[in-house]
Amino acid sequence: MSILIETREIDDYTIRIYQDTDADWEDEDPSTGVYLAVKTRRLARMPAGEPTFEETANRVATSKWAAFSVDLYEHGGMMLSLSGGGIQCRFDTSRGVGYVLVEKAAGWGRQEDEADGDLYLRVAQSKLDEANAYLSGRVYGFTVEREFEEVASCWGFVDVSDDGTYGGALTEAEAHVEADQKDRAEQAVAAAKARQAAVDVALQKYGGGDVVRTRVTLAALMKMRKLCEAEAMMAACDIYDILQYLELLPGMALDPDETPA
Repeated sequence: MSILIETREIDDYTIRIYQDTDADWEDEDPSTGVYLAVKTRRLARMPAGEPTFEETANRVATSKWAAFSVDLYEHGGMMLSLSGGGIQCRFDTSRGVGYVLVEKAAGWGRQEDEADGDLYLRVAQSKLDEANAYLSGRVYGFTVEREFEEVASCWGFVDVSDDGTYGGALTEAEAHVEADQKDRAEQAVAAAKARQAAVDVALQKYGGGDVVRTRVTLAALMKMRKLCEAEAMMAACDIYDILQYLELLPGMALDPDETPA
C-alpha cells in the first residue's frame, strides 16, 4: 500500500511522490561494513538465541570491529539510539536491546582531524538514523507519467536528512523527466531526418525532382494500394507520410481527385 504525498507538474509530465508503506527495514550482512541488530517485544531483528550485547561485544570488539550498544524508546512509535544518547524513560526505554557493528577497515570517508572513535560513532549513528527513518515511515517512492502513460517509477528512498527531496525520490524523478524529454527530442530529430531523406528519394524516383509529378505519382500508387514496405527507401516513412509532408509545401495543395483512397 502506498499513500500519495505530493504531485508536481513539469510541462506535460506528472510526478507523484508516495509514502512507501510496504517498505521493510532489512538487516544487512556484516560484509557491508556496518550491521545493526536489535531484539525487542515488537521489533525482532535477531535470530532466536542470539547472544546478549555484552557477549557479542566481547566476541567481536576486536581490531576488526567497533561495537555500540543500542537502546529503544517506545511510546506511540519506536526510536533507536546509541545507549545513553536518546530519550531515557524508566517506563518506555529498553536499554541494550541490540548493537551496531562497524568494520574499522571499511573506508568510511574520515573527516578532517576525526579520531577513530568519533568516526565509528558517526557511522553507527548514521545507521540508526536510517533505521529510524524506516520505523517512522519516512520511506518514499515515485512515479512519472506523461499523457497518462507511466514513464518511470522507483521505490525505497529513505529520508534521513528531511531536506524536502523525500530521500532523493523527487530529485530522481526530475532526472527521469529530463532524460525522457531529451530522448524524445532526439527521436523527433531522427524521425524528421528520416522523413526528409525518404522524401528526397521519392522526389527523384517518382518525379525526377519535380514536386507536382511526385505527388501525383504517389497518389496513384496509394489508390492502387501498393504498400510502401515494397520500397526499401521507404523503410522509415510510408507513402502517405510523404504525401502529408509534400502537401505542406507552399502552393502545392493536393487536388481532391489526387487524394489517396
